[in-house]
Amino acid sequence: MKKLIFLPIALSGCAAHVTAPPPLPVVRTIEVKTPVAVPCKPIEELGDEPSYPDTTPALQTAADIFARVKLLLQGRALRDARLRRYKAAKESC
Repeated sequence: MKKLIFLPIALSGCAAHVTAPPPLPVVRTIEVKTPVAVPCKPIEELGDEPSYPDTTPALQTAADIFARVKLLLQGRALRDARLRRYKAAKESC
């Protein structure tokens, strides 16, 4: 008799323990800002480097040291001018 009373109580305890269905997933749209490389127009407008007068063949064919130094100074002046324009263009980007 004790077994008959215990069996319905035990089964009713298992029946009450019903697992709930899992919750539905939450769908969220998240905006992630990532940097995108864009070309710098002022730098592109600079163009290619000019041909500098102080090339090795020009220095080797110079008549004397005065002509060589003159070529070196001209090349330096052109490089400095281009570097100033490049820095100004880079800062504007």
